Amino acid sequence: YEDYANTHKSIAKMVKAAVATDMNHIIEYYNRDSNGCFFVATNGDGEVVGCIGVKYCDFRDGYEINRLCVDSCCQGRGIGGKLLEACEEFVVGDGKSTLLFAVTPIFMESAHAFYTSRNFLKDVTFTAPTNVAVPLSVFSKDVKVDAS
Repeated sequence: YEDYANTHKSIAKMVKAAVATDMNHIIEYYNRDSNGCFFVATNGDGEVVGCIGVKYCDFRDGYEINRLCVDSCCQGRGIGGKLLEACEEFVVGDGKSTLLFAVTPIFMESAHAFYTSRNFLKDVTFTAPTNVAVPLSVFSKDVKVDAS
């Protein structure tokens, strides 16, 4: 984080915004009206090594992935994939196929590769009209209910 924050001041602003909006109130934000969920991955000692949030988004009529993060010492072990699978299971839990999408800064190439490898398609790149002013890419996928 510090490397990105020092070279991309907008990252520090994004983290502060995340803390202000949802990370300070995880239970209330993600579980309000059962429209969202927050998952954590732990190691054998019970330490949190990864997390992901997913929440319904009216304007896209789908679920947005938020805060996907895996500790750097645990990356490459499939933890991010398992967290994403948990979100996919959650969003089709009501028996309907739905849209799942993630918005990431354009310079986070590893995140882009991660989503692409899991059959997400890059929809659009844009700069949000906020004080952060970081170009963002949207990756989305239709998540289908398993017919079996």
